[in-house]
Amino acid sequence: TTNLVDIPGKLINTQKQREFLARVLVVDDDPGQRHSLQELLHLSGYAAAVAHDGREAIAMLKERHYELVLLGLSLPELNAHWVMEFIKQQKLGSDVIILSGETSFDHATQALRRGAQDFLRKPCAPDELLKSVSNALEKRRLQEENKSIRKRLEESECLHKFMVNSSPDMIYLLDQEGRFAFVNERIESLLGFTQDEIIGEHFSALIFQDDLGHASHSFNERRTGDRATKNTELRLRCKGCDSPRYFDSRALPIELSSIGIYTLNLVNQREFLGTYGVARDITARKQAEELIKHQLYHDLLTNLPNRTLFRERLNIAMAQSRRSGKSVAVLCLDMDRFKVINDSLGHFVGDELLQAVALRLHQELRESDTLARVGAEEFNLLIPEINQQGDVSTLVEKVLQLFAEPFHIGEEEIFVSFSIGISLYPKDGDSREILIKNADIAMYQVKHSGKNGYAFYTGSMKHRYAQSLD
Repeated sequence: TTNLVDIPGKLINTQKQREFLARVLVVDDDPGQRHSLQELLHLSGYAAAVAHDGREAIAMLKERHYELVLLGLSLPELNAHWVMEFIKQQKLGSDVIILSGETSFDHATQALRRGAQDFLRKPCAPDELLKSVSNALEKRRLQEENKSIRKRLEESECLHKFMVNSSPDMIYLLDQEGRFAFVNERIESLLGFTQDEIIGEHFSALIFQDDLGHASHSFNERRTGDRATKNTELRLRCKGCDSPRYFDSRALPIELSSIGIYTLNLVNQREFLGTYGVARDITARKQAEELIKHQLYHDLLTNLPNRTLFRERLNIAMAQSRRSGKSVAVLCLDMDRFKVINDSLGHFVGDELLQAVALRLHQELRESDTLARVGAEEFNLLIPEINQQGDVSTLVEKVLQLFAEPFHIGEEEIFVSFSIGISLYPKDGDSREILIKNADIAMYQVKHSGKNGYAFYTGSMKHRYAQSLD
């Protein structure tokens, strides 16, 4: 038999340390009852301490935590109700089983209303007592386990909410009717709408009219697996804007991935619940793509179309000319004595001069005309939809007149003139290469004739050009 020493408020095992199922405080004014209960609990694996009245019980509850209190109903000084009230006010979390010789309904009801787990009549059978203790502690364990589970769920929910709202992407849920059931906080920084403004709205409220047809099958996706929408591009409307633009504050290009959400109903059939989707802002990527595309087809110094874009537009103009019967003019403009300016004033002044020349030329042209820089000081000009050759002469004379006024670059005053050669489609060639070549031949004819003028291509120019080449 293990030797036990009873010290008020403590139970010491003098042979070895034991691990107890729970700490139990026995509070009773009957010494025999106290110690018999203590011994019974100890032999059943519980750490039992004793108190003889309510005041001592409260003092012991202040010193340490007890999972369960076996509390006599009638106690000297402070009765059981005072002890239970103390446990409740201090939020000690100790469960209480009332032990009483009184078995009236009123006594039991009053004790249970104050929070007692059970009400046992003294003297109680050991099996009955241990079963009540076990039930109370099991209930306590289940409550603590549920509390722990709820806490973990709350922590997990907070973490999930933090991750969703901290995402750089817009995450959303649509219901069966295509209305927003959830959208994360990212929507406010992306589109300017608050969550409250969007929840309950149909997804079409965010889509530009031109993209609605495509969005109805992707934004409100019902498919799952490999058939679900992945990496499709759409434009979303920003708050207070109606025009579909990519790179201003009125629209936002996104890359969308979405998937349908389903559940099994009572007859084991799939039932559509809604759509889960992720919309990623790809403005930076689209801007980079546009910049690369712009640089591919434009001159970096003057921002004019380059040779590649000029030839593409010439092809289009020739195709339109074949349908309309009107002519197309190709002009080759070469700045006279530009090398002298570059060598004497420096490349920095030369670059500024080219930018100023391009700006002055471009301001005199129609929107349908194309001015391109194709060489250091050489420009090509495309003029579509020409009714007669005289219209071209009028335009070229205006261009030459533009440069009667000098340019002021820094402290320098610079006069500029051009030698301009002109070829007409289809009279002077049936391909873009021939048209550009013949306009170039006409331009060199002007160069050889004194510069600062223009000339239309003629067959005789080609003969002289061939002789010179030979």
